Amino acid sequence: MQSKKGMSILKRIWLFLMALMVMCCFFPAMTLAQEMVVLDETELSAWIDQALRDTISLEPLNQPVGEDALTEDGYAFLYDFATLYYNQPELSAASILKAVSLTDAGYPCVRGIEIGSTQEKLMEAFGTQNPYLLGDGTFAVLYQQDQMPTAAYWGWAQHDEHNVITGMQCAMHVKAGEDRYTDAGVRFVLENGIVTEIRVYGLYQYITAAEVEANLEAVRTVENAMVTWVLAEEDAEGYTVANAAAMFSENDLAFSGVDFRTVTADELNALLGETAEIESIIAENDRMTTAQWQAAYLSAGSNGTADVLSVSDSRVAGPRGIRTGDALESVLAAFASDGEGRIYGSQSILYGDGFNAPFAVMENDGTYTTLSYTAQMNQSGEEINVTLMLTFSEGLLGEWMIYTW
Repeated sequence: MQSKKGMSILKRIWLFLMALMVMCCFFPAMTLAQEMVVLDETELSAWIDQALRDTISLEPLNQPVGEDALTEDGYAFLYDFATLYYNQPELSAASILKAVSLTDAGYPCVRGIEIGSTQEKLMEAFGTQNPYLLGDGTFAVLYQQDQMPTAAYWGWAQHDEHNVITGMQCAMHVKAGEDRYTDAGVRFVLENGIVTEIRVYGLYQYITAAEVEANLEAVRTVENAMVTWVLAEEDAEGYTVANAAAMFSENDLAFSGVDFRTVTADELNALLGETAEIESIIAENDRMTTAQWQAAYLSAGSNGTADVLSVSDSRVAGPRGIRTGDALESVLAAFASDGEGRIYGSQSILYGDGFNAPFAVMENDGTYTTLSYTAQMNQSGEEINVTLMLTFSEGLLGEWMIYTW
């Protein structure tokens, strides 16, 4: 089991990455990625077609459907995995599906989300543009794509003060006639970070262009609150000391007789002089193996390649000979800095643009100072990002960590 200190460091990595990804969504280069998370009519229609095929040969559990089955969404037809709402109590060529409410935990909705799915899985499916849930404190915009007068798509999440999501909505407004737009989408309800309700709504329901614009304006208001929060953090002092040392690179991944790209727990056992506690975790057909020492931690994916290595043992020299206990100034001197003092949010950019590798940033939250140097490395023929993150307390290095993403 990982130590509390190790967990706090990993949490800081996660928060840093989430904040970084949120900032990226303001840049045009992220347009393609943003389009990839948008739920559109093609994807939703494909799921609806499958649900209809799965019920076409089934008798409703409440057959015959009577007037007592009439709800505000239409006549409820009950099946084992879902309730389908139609415009009339008899199924015929004239029947119109108006909504679907899933009731079975084993029947997935769009993108594999089902009752019982976690908040993390839901965010992976729809929230990668705003993983930190920045917004107005209650709502956080996940994506917004304004293609009016043809279409508009948006998604947002509602959350509590602990960033636990209580609801999520993905909406689509597609032109269907003169001043006539669809008002369909999917709503998820969560309790304690777990999906408890999934509802496909608004099928054959329409609104005007003015109503679409009102929805988009509500989304923009939440987005503006997020931007205001980020800009309010621009009170850090930029680092203005230039340094001609080399940027952090893949060449720095070999140190102390081991190589992060190939390191094993056995190698670290020999280096640290103790035997690690090994734990394997299997989740969604993927295996993660962790190794915990008194002052080090290693995790590897199912392919056996390390994805996180953290060290707080001063006897082990990391990239460029750095060790815990080193002063902040000496570590800064070991790596490049352009001395331009550029600021984004609470970060001082040491080199690069702060988003695309290679880059380096420094951040101080009042308790810790964190240096993060990011480069690219080759893994199985693919270029991925690798970061060296160094955490300082009272000006001294307390832990260094290498991780891929």
